[in-house]
Amino acid sequence: HTNQIVFVCARPLLRILLPSWMAGVAVTAALWSGAALRFGLHHQVQNLLAWVGAVLLIPSLALMLGAWTGTSKTFEVIYLMLWYIGVVNRLPALDFLGLSPQAFVYQYPAWEFGILAGIVLLAFIGRRLRQVM
Repeated sequence: HTNQIVFVCARPLLRILLPSWMAGVAVTAALWSGAALRFGLHHQVQNLLAWVGAVLLIPSLALMLGAWTGTSKTFEVIYLMLWYIGVVNRLPALDFLGLSPQAFVYQYPAWEFGILAGIVLLAFIGRRLRQVM
């Protein structure tokens, strides 16, 4: 119950939520930088685009689910299911890393970034609604 203390600054959405999202993107990119380097050295543009989408998707999904539910447990469960069903079992519709040739990220890259933009927008809306409460 620290909302009154944390959100005391002006424009908390831009000053707290945006840097949190950027930090998540930076950490995810750093963790997967080896893959990006490999894709870049081998001129695998399609894989590099899927990497960018995954690096942006994971923190965005975490932020959106955290903003709406107020807990990290929802993200942990959903991400584990996405990872197991989509990536490990290579279900093309949920393979956000692009490990299978028929992955959604290869077939419809514009849709992936549209979904990503929607997730980020929902994160800001959810955080704004929690801030007002």
